[in-house]
Amino acid sequence: MLTIFFEDMLVVFFILLLLILPFVWWRVRQRLKYLQKLARINILKRQQKMDGNQIYISFIISSSVTLLYFSFSAAAGKALKELVGGRVAKAYRFLAHRYNVLAVLLSAHQNAKLAFKKLKKQKLWDKGNRRLVVFYPLTALQIFEHRQAQIWLEQISRSKLYGLGRAYLDYADTHTCIYNGDMAAAAKNIQHALKIFRRRHYVVEEAACYMKLAEIYRLSCMNDMAFAMLSAAADIYEKLQTPLYLAAAVAAKGMLMLFENRYDEAAAFYEQAQQLAPTEKMKADITNQQALLNLSIGKLYKAQKQVRQTKNFYQKISNNIGLAFSLQLEGQIAYEQAHYRKSVIVLQQAADLYFRQHNYTAYAESAYGTANGLCKLGKYAVAESVLQRLLQHLRQHDSAFHIANIYSLLGLINMETDNLPIAEKWLQKSLTLEQKDNRYTGAATDAVNLAVIKQLEGNVKQAHQYSEQALDFAIKTEDKQFIELIKNKMLH
Repeated sequence: MLTIFFEDMLVVFFILLLLILPFVWWRVRQRLKYLQKLARINILKRQQKMDGNQIYISFIISSSVTLLYFSFSAAAGKALKELVGGRVAKAYRFLAHRYNVLAVLLSAHQNAKLAFKKLKKQKLWDKGNRRLVVFYPLTALQIFEHRQAQIWLEQISRSKLYGLGRAYLDYADTHTCIYNGDMAAAAKNIQHALKIFRRRHYVVEEAACYMKLAEIYRLSCMNDMAFAMLSAAADIYEKLQTPLYLAAAVAAKGMLMLFENRYDEAAAFYEQAQQLAPTEKMKADITNQQALLNLSIGKLYKAQKQVRQTKNFYQKISNNIGLAFSLQLEGQIAYEQAHYRKSVIVLQQAADLYFRQHNYTAYAESAYGTANGLCKLGKYAVAESVLQRLLQHLRQHDSAFHIANIYSLLGLINMETDNLPIAEKWLQKSLTLEQKDNRYTGAATDAVNLAVIKQLEGNVKQAHQYSEQALDFAIKTEDKQFIELIKNKMLH
């Protein structure tokens, strides 16, 4: 009888255990989710006091919390407490022994530059690293190492990725698509990533997708959609109480207004962004954008004063990314002031910095500006040499810079040196590209210059054909001032 009693008790015990275990597991998971969310929030808040040299990846934070939570040791408990409070150092040291790559990626939430150097020493497909490779290019992109990001992206197989892994990869790949001018692929990638991030309630990544969509729409001349995306991102950042990211979204609205020549609205957004900016570096970045606004509306002295301020700041903190933009602005201001010699020197300095950063679009813009300044100084041979080297470089490296600009300036240089057949060749190449990309302002300008060449050659009929073509392009811009300018330059 006693044996039967104990057997019955054992059955009852197992039944109770089976009933209790799901509840216990549910409580454990609820507690874990709470800690993951708390760690993400506190790391995000701490990052608002930093100067932007860090990444934010919800998956890495949550994975680190999970491993520490189930490690059941005193050291893990201390590391977990620190991580939930937003401090990653102890968690990094604990995880580094068994999960080195995860630990490095976690440390990128405080110092992405140092984490990137460590990742470069790792083999991409090391054992235990297959789920983490998608975060390598994201870390590189955070510190503008586009070249290395591209190398890593090309080595990652998309066929084996799904869910969050694919979302992060698509987000990283969007940068490359934009860089290569493939807006359709960029939009497809980021929309897929956005859908998954929304489903997982990764709101920081969701907002980042909106910011990237705004860039795609702006580059596609869909400014209303771009503004809507920036507003969606700003709403999330405001709810999260993240002034650093909110200031970036508001400043992006200012840049959008600047591109639309809505200068008063741009100034208002920049002023709002300045008030929100929590760090000196963010304030300097926005001041540079305000300088660009003042340059655009002809307030050269004010722009010059602002650029001098940011240039000194970036030199003080050894930030070459910000310094390059300050130098580029300084060179453009000098050009507008007809200080062409200074413009050439400063723009060359900016070009050198951009080249070392592998920012080939900005490098091309600065080098092109250098050639423009050389033309104003009458140094046509040197300017042509600069442009030819730039052309050769752009054929080897992807860039969003429009090569048509180089062709057009080479055409003008040859017009100035009375080499009309060569000038016509370059201008015709530029016109073809401008038409293909629907850049009607450039196409109209090229057509007017081709009309001048034909007039000088005595081909009146073809000169008038180019003049009419120039007017057709100008009308497509819907810019009344530009249309009048082209009419005044037309041959009658």
